[in-house]
Amino acid sequence: ACPPYRTLAHRPNACRRRTLALTWTRYIWSLVRGEGYYGEDGEEEVKVFATDGACRACKFPLTRGVWSGAQAGCDEQTLTCPACGTRYSLESGEPLDFLPGDNPVHWLAKVANEKNGPQRLAVLPTRVSKSGAVYVRLPENTIID
Repeated sequence: ACPPYRTLAHRPNACRRRTLALTWTRYIWSLVRGEGYYGEDGEEEVKVFATDGACRACKFPLTRGVWSGAQAGCDEQTLTCPACGTRYSLESGEPLDFLPGDNPVHWLAKVANEKNGPQRLAVLPTRVSKSGAVYVRLPENTIID
């Protein structure tokens, strides 16, 4: 019997892109490394977000999504789909800029997917341990024996 999950697919440049694909039999999630902050003990801690693996607007994989945060001048941490340009809040999953159509590729994605309507990106709660392990809280009945 196969386990209900396959592997943590690590790419060589995952740290630079800040995303990692986590694949289960039926579910694909993206892990996005957010901004660091200083905890109560004065040590730097990292916020990690677990999101849908595919854009809700165009179904393109978000493993190459573009992260933006306060370092980039944004008010909140966001993830932008490279295929259609839809920008999602990493805190709530709400689409902040749905199918902008601001360049030829994004315009084509807008024309092909505008009937879908804006949908919220699933964002799962995570916790990063002191050793750097990332724990993701999965929805009920995700892993079935």
